[in-house]
Amino acid sequence: MEEYPFSILEENEKKVLGFNLVMNPILEYDGYIKKHKLFKPTTITNEQVGREIRVVGILSSIRKIKTKKGTDMAFITIQDEYTKLSGVLFTTTFVEYFDMLERNGVYLFKVKVEQRNKELQLVIQKIHKL
Repeated sequence: MEEYPFSILEENEKKVLGFNLVMNPILEYDGYIKKHKLFKPTTITNEQVGREIRVVGILSSIRKIKTKKGTDMAFITIQDEYTKLSGVLFTTTFVEYFDMLERNGVYLFKVKVEQRNKELQLVIQKIHKL
């Protein structure tokens, strides 16, 4: 008898427990992350501040706001199994990618790492759904 696919195990675990304890969806992409030398939120440090990097993470929250000029932008949270990081989609990026974003989806983000109030923040430049 074959084991259930990852997506079914993840879904059933979330139904039973209300959250994912073992079957974190990002684990499915560990081989891809290593092969392409990508970051996960856990592996981003102050060493990356000021650099553009590629990050694989789960989009755990999206908060759309209006700027002073009346344009849309969004604050997001990207996480892996251990760490949550804040991200921002400025107006141009927001317009290009907002409609494709789904909460709890796994994405590859091209970001610039910044530090605000002693916290790491990701300025989102490009997004690709995995």
